Amino acid sequence: MSLFLILGIIMPVVYVIRLNILDNIMTIRRGFITIILSIIGIVTASLLGSIVTKQLNELIFIIIGAIITGVLWGLLLVGSYILINWLSKLIKK
Repeated sequence: MSLFLILGIIMPVVYVIRLNILDNIMTIRRGFITIILSIIGIVTASLLGSIVTKQLNELIFIIIGAIITGVLWGLLLVGSYILINWLSKLIKK
């Protein structure tokens, strides 16, 4: 179960790392893409984990919880990326 969740969490992290390597500015569109990737990754990982462990009791609650977790994870990634860019520009001055 945790392997699926780790793979779901890594997908938006790779996108943010790619933005950092290319030294792109976080725009609203890129932030939205990060949040969508987080939602897709965590929902997919949660559903796969539920199917593999055969815990399909309340699947709608798993999906709702995964969507909320995906949004929060995406916002955390966007915020940390903005903070890292701000700090790196502050250090370069």
